[in-house]
Amino acid sequence: ADQGTHSEGGWFYDVVFGVWPMSLAMCALFFGIADLVVFVEQGAATSSGRWARARAMVLLGIALFAHQMSLIAIAMLVPVMVLVRSTDGRDKGALRETIARVVPVSIVAGMIAAWWMLLGWAAWELVPWEGARRAWEAWSEAP
Repeated sequence: ADQGTHSEGGWFYDVVFGVWPMSLAMCALFFGIADLVVFVEQGAATSSGRWARARAMVLLGIALFAHQMSLIAIAMLVPVMVLVRSTDGRDKGALRETIARVVPVSIVAGMIAAWWMLLGWAAWELVPWEGARRAWEAWSEAP
């Protein structure tokens, strides 16, 4: 196994520091972006385009859920992909078509990544906020 070093990957970074979700997120991100490119190029008219759309939604959702670095990568990659595809000499509708294909995939991926928020909202009333406030005050006033 790669011993690695601080912030350079390998066993040390992934296992000792416990940053393995970032490696998982980056793998899912790269596969998701590849499927997004296939869907943007082929559309939903073909079977492979529809499967690529579904895989892109799931993989990008997993990537966003697994580590926050995926959000930064997606925020950089998707606009560049839209810009490149819409300025590569295709017809005038390429920008609108690309955005119309990328936005729904991004929304569903975001919804997949945010599933855990539903649990938090469901349990909001169960949290003993008053006890937490008293504990904080007692701790902060301690000598």
